[in-house]
Amino acid sequence: MRRKGSQGFAVRAMRGSDLEKVAEIEARCFRSPWSLRMLAAELEYDWSTTLVAVSSRSPKDVVGFLVYWTIVDEVHILDLAVDPDLARRGIGSTLVKAMLENARAEGSRRVSLEVRRSNEVAKKLYREEGFRAVGVRRKYYVDEGEDAIIMELEL
Repeated sequence: MRRKGSQGFAVRAMRGSDLEKVAEIEARCFRSPWSLRMLAAELEYDWSTTLVAVSSRSPKDVVGFLVYWTIVDEVHILDLAVDPDLARRGIGSTLVKAMLENARAEGSRRVSLEVRRSNEVAKKLYREEGFRAVGVRRKYYVDEGEDAIIMELEL
């Protein structure tokens, strides 16, 4: 699967050679980042898919990624991050659209995720893609005890 983005980047499945850059982006974006080992494990799980956004000029230059699991006919987004130096260029939105395209093609019925209550940028991105808030997970994020907003999209 390769999807061309409109902002000088494309989306494809993550490869082992992408792991270090993905881990670097993860560490720059989150207070409690996934380890390289955790990210590498996603390549081994049959139910897991990690999409990466890469520069169209340099297909090895990863600029963002999205990790999701497909369980029967439901998709759950676990992680989405974009290089902070390239934020607000449509990379996150393109990754979500590519995941939704895959989910629909695989016959999934629903997509869900948790997002920090304070992450207005992410909540806006998901709302623009049709997700709606359906609940709260109290103190979900153990690093600061912050609540997570549960969002879903029916396909």
